[in-house]
Amino acid sequence: MRRHAGHTGAVKLTFLTKLTIIAVFSLVSACEGSAADDGGETEGSSATSEVETSAATGSESASATSESETGELDPCAEPEPGVVCFNSGGFFNVGIPATTVLVDDFDADGLDDLMVSSISASGLRVVTGTGAGNFAAEPLSSEVAVGIRGIASGDFDLDEFADIAIANVFAPSGTGISFGDGTGSYAAPPFASTGMTPRAVAVGRVDGDEWLDVVVADEDGGAVFVMLNDGLGAPVVGSSYAVGPEPYDLELGDLDGDGATDLVTVDRSDGALSVSWGVGDGSFEAPSFEPVGTGPRAMAIADVDLDGTLDLLAADHDDGTISLVRNLGDRSFAPAETYAVGPAPYAVLATDVSGDGIPDLVAANSGESSITVYPSADAGYGPPEDFFVGAAPFDLASADFDGDGRSDLAVAVMGEAYIAIMLTGA
Repeated sequence: MRRHAGHTGAVKLTFLTKLTIIAVFSLVSACEGSAADDGGETEGSSATSEVETSAATGSESASATSESETGELDPCAEPEPGVVCFNSGGFFNVGIPATTVLVDDFDADGLDDLMVSSISASGLRVVTGTGAGNFAAEPLSSEVAVGIRGIASGDFDLDEFADIAIANVFAPSGTGISFGDGTGSYAAPPFASTGMTPRAVAVGRVDGDEWLDVVVADEDGGAVFVMLNDGLGAPVVGSSYAVGPEPYDLELGDLDGDGATDLVTVDRSDGALSVSWGVGDGSFEAPSFEPVGTGPRAMAIADVDLDGTLDLLAADHDDGTISLVRNLGDRSFAPAETYAVGPAPYAVLATDVSGDGIPDLVAANSGESSITVYPSADAGYGPPEDFFVGAAPFDLASADFDGDGRSDLAVAVMGEAYIAIMLTGA
C-alpha cells in the first residue's frame, strides 16, 4: 500500500471470496498504493466506498497459492513467531468516514465488537463480533451527536454492560455519558461543558474508588477536565488542569507504580508529551514535558520492553515518524527514539501482531493508504513493513479477534468509509 524512502517489500493479495458487505483478503507483506489527502478530519471521502470494488482491484495482483513462484513454502502459510502476516479479514462498510474505532463487548455476548465514529458525520456504528474473527455484516446505528471526536468505554454503573464517554466538538459541544443496555445501541446523552474543543477522552480510576472516572482533553483550552464518578449517576465535571498547548490525545495509567493513575497528553503545538502525576484523589500535579516530533496527533501507552513500566508513544503527524519515549521507572524518561513511518501518521499503538510475545509498533498513515508495522526484534525493532488498508487511515484498535494468540487490528479508514479488519497468523 504505502511506499517511501527506506521501506522495501512487495505485495501479495490473495482473493478468497466476496460476500455482500465483506470482501475477505490476504495481506502478507508490504504493498503500494496511492497517497491520500492531507489527513483533514472534516473532509469528505476520497473514494467510492464500494467494498467489493476495493477488494477485487487488489485481488488482481496474485492468485491463491501457498507457495511462491520458486516453489518455496509461503512463510505466511504457517508463520513463525516474529513474522508479521495478515492473512485474512475484511472491509466493513460503516457508511460514515471513520475517524475513531474502539474495541469492547458492546452487546454483552462475550465477544469483541467494534464501535466506530466520525467527526464529519452523525452517530455511532457498532459492528458486532460473531466469533472466530468474524463480524456481522450490518452495523448497528445510534444517533447520539454530530461531530464525535473521541470515544472511550467502561462500565460506569457496574451493571456489567459497556457504557461510553463521548467527546463532541460540534453539536452539542461537550462530553456525554451514554449507558449501555447490552443491545449494542446507545441513546443520545446530555453533554456537559468540558472546555472550548473537547478533542479526546479517556477512562480510568483517578480518585481511587471503585467507580470509573473520565478525563477529557480540551484542545483549544490547553487543559484537561476531570469528570468524577460517585456511582450515583453519570460522572460529573469537576476540576480542570493545565497541560501543554493544543492537547490532541490523552491516556491514563500508573506510570510510576505508586498506585495512583497518572495522565499523559500529546500536545500538537509544541511537539511534546505532558506528563501529570496523579495524586490519587482525582487531582494531578503540574505537568512535566517530554519532547517528541512535530505536530503529534495521537499517543499510546504500553510496556514495550516488558520491564514492568509503561512507556509512551506519539504519532508525529508533520514529520512522518513515531516517537517512543521509554519510562525509566523513577519519574523520568529516556530521550525519544524516532522511527520513520508513512506520511501524516494519525494513530499509533504497541501490540503483538508478530506472535513473539513482545509488542510491535504500529502506525496509521493518513497521508497514504497504509499502516506501518515495526516488528519487535532483539534489542529493538526489525525493518518496517507496510500494509494496504485504504485511503486515509485515521485510527487503530487491537484485540485477538480470532483467538490464535496474536493481536489482530481494526483500522478506521476515513477515505473509504469502512473498517479494515486485519487478522494475523495462519
